Amino acid sequence: MSWEDRLENIKFTIVTGDGKKFTPLWISGDTSLEFNAKKYNFINVEKSYIDRKKPRSTKIPLIFYFQGEDNIDQSSDFLKSAKDSRVWEVTHPFYGTIIGQPTSISRVDGSYNSTRFAVDFWETLTEDYPNSQISTKDVIQKKVDEVNIFGIANYTKGAQPTSADISTIKQNSNDVASKFDRLHTPDTFTEYKNKLSQATKSVDNIISRPSEVIENNQSLLLLPGTYQLPVSKRINAIYLAYLQVRSIVTGKNDKYYFESLAATAIAAISNAAVNPLDEDYITRDHVNASTSLLLNTYNDYIETIDKAQVSRYDVENEWAPNPQLQQSLNNLVIDTVANLYQLAFGAKQERIVEVEADTNLIVLTHRYMGLDEGDKNMETFRTINNIKNDEVFRIKKGRKIKYFVG
Repeated sequence: MSWEDRLENIKFTIVTGDGKKFTPLWISGDTSLEFNAKKYNFINVEKSYIDRKKPRSTKIPLIFYFQGEDNIDQSSDFLKSAKDSRVWEVTHPFYGTIIGQPTSISRVDGSYNSTRFAVDFWETLTEDYPNSQISTKDVIQKKVDEVNIFGIANYTKGAQPTSADISTIKQNSNDVASKFDRLHTPDTFTEYKNKLSQATKSVDNIISRPSEVIENNQSLLLLPGTYQLPVSKRINAIYLAYLQVRSIVTGKNDKYYFESLAATAIAAISNAAVNPLDEDYITRDHVNASTSLLLNTYNDYIETIDKAQVSRYDVENEWAPNPQLQQSLNNLVIDTVANLYQLAFGAKQERIVEVEADTNLIVLTHRYMGLDEGDKNMETFRTINNIKNDEVFRIKKGRKIKYFVG
C-alpha cells in the first residue's frame, strides 16, 4: 500500500484504557528503537565487544490536534480517559496497530479552534514480566557485597603500601567522613564516629593488614546510604565522598585505593537508590535524578581509571584496573539502572498544561490533584512546580504547570 493510500484509508485513532475511541488530527511521525546491549572493553585491545540482545520497546512520539468548536470538550474527555492506567491501542497510518502506554502527555491550548497534544508513547508487553520471586533489593545488596569483596582483594593483592601512605589515607578518611556531617542524627552520630575512629586507627597497620583498612573505609561510605533520609540527600552526599576519594590519586598505591574505594562509593549509591523512602520516587523525574547521578558518577570513575593506566613496559609505574572488580561493578550498575527504569514506569505519570488565566495555588491544586485534609497534595503540587511565595496567590496566565496521575 502506498503512503497516499495509507493516509487516505487508515484513520489515526487512539483507544484509551477505558475503551473510549478518539480520532484527532495526526500531524507527523517518527520512531526510535534501542536494543538491550552491553559493551565490553579489554585492555590493549582496540574497539569494544558489543553483546546485543533483544530489542527494547519502540518509542513513538505522537503529535495531534483536537479541532472544531468542541475541541475543549474533546480534550477534556481525552485527558480524563488517559488517566486510566490500562494499555492504549493506537492505529497509525504508517506504523499499523500498536499496543502501548503513554509516559508523558503535554497539552497546549494555542488557539481557540484547536488543542495540541504531544504524547511520549511506548510499545509495551501485554503481560506482567519478568515474573520473579527474588527481591530486587536483595539482588542489588548481593552485588554490592561482591563489589566490596573484589575491592578488598584488589588492594590487598596489588598495592604495596608504605609508611608514607598512612597520613594520606588517614586524612582522606576524615575528609570522606566530613561529607556526611549533615546527614547525622543523634542516633547515627555516635555509631559513625566509632566507624571513623576504627578506620583511621587501622591505617597504622596498613602494611601488615591492608584488607582491614579497605574494609573499614568501605564502612564509612556504605553506612550513610542506609540512613532513613530522602534518597537524594544520601546519594548526593556519597557522590561528594566519591570526589574526595578521587582526589587521592597520585601514585601507584593511590590508584589501587581509588579503584577499590570509589567502586564502593558507586555501590553505596546503587544500594541507596533502590532503597527509597515512601515519598522519594513520586514522579519519574525523581527516579531519573537518581539514575543520572549514578551513571554520571560511574562514567567519571571509568574515565578516571582509564587515564590512570600505565603501560606494563613501564615496570616501575605499571598499573591497570582489576578486571574482576570492573566486571562486578559494571553488572551492579546495569542491574541498578534497570531496576530504576522499572520504578520510573511504575511512578506517577506527568502531565503538563499551560494556565489559561491568572489563578492561584489552591485553585490549581483542587483542579489537578484534589484538596485533602492535611494539605499534603497542595505541598506536593507546590514542590513539583517550584511555586515560590510570590506566586502562591497569583499564578499568571501562560505558566506551565506539572501534575501527575496514577
